Amino acid sequence: MSKNIRVPVETRRCFPWVLWLIWKNRNKFIFEAKELKAVELVDKIHEEVSAWVLAQQLDNEDEQRDEESRRFVERKWTKPPQNWVKCNFGVKWLQKSEVAGVAWIVRDSEGESLLHSRKSFVRVKTLEEAKEKALVWTLECMAEHRLDNLIIAGEDAVLLKVIERPRAWPSYTSVVHKLENFLCRFGCWKSKVETRSSNRCAYLIADSASKSRWFQSYVARGAPFWISSLVAFEKV
Repeated sequence: MSKNIRVPVETRRCFPWVLWLIWKNRNKFIFEAKELKAVELVDKIHEEVSAWVLAQQLDNEDEQRDEESRRFVERKWTKPPQNWVKCNFGVKWLQKSEVAGVAWIVRDSEGESLLHSRKSFVRVKTLEEAKEKALVWTLECMAEHRLDNLIIAGEDAVLLKVIERPRAWPSYTSVVHKLENFLCRFGCWKSKVETRSSNRCAYLIADSASKSRWFQSYVARGAPFWISSLVAFEKV
């Protein structure tokens, strides 16, 4: 049926979810004595398919952005709007040692560094796991410091799209639950995808954490002294 061109494409692409949700409905009936009605089940199928299609469209956008970024002239970090702060987070993962260095730095609308922190995680098996840990830890820190009007900025386009449109990324449900525990504590927030060049400060601090093994995180005012010239350059 998936290859039958006489059937509308919206129906053809549904068949994996038809099988999957019938199976889930059967298990719900057996183990919980509950079940969805046929009409409800069909609505659920269409909802899941629509979310999946949207996720694929976003993936294609990410691929186009990656292609553009390879041809893109290096750009600087940009300041947040007045009365907002911008938190850039960075990740450096060492595959051989399975160590992830993560960091964040918060700057205001004048480009002044307010706070920064770094931390190391061990036994991190993949880069994706490192990125998730970095974002969860960053949001936890932002919530603890009660920052608001917050721009969350990093290089991982997928994770930042996940927090903007969680329903479009059902495979990220577990990490979404962790992130939403902190996101709900911000009055206003938005996300921004950065390039490596515009996220250089956060990346360099994360790189230092991967080498120095900062297993106990700390929070300090301003920026590390050894990137002060870069911070000053990006303020201009």
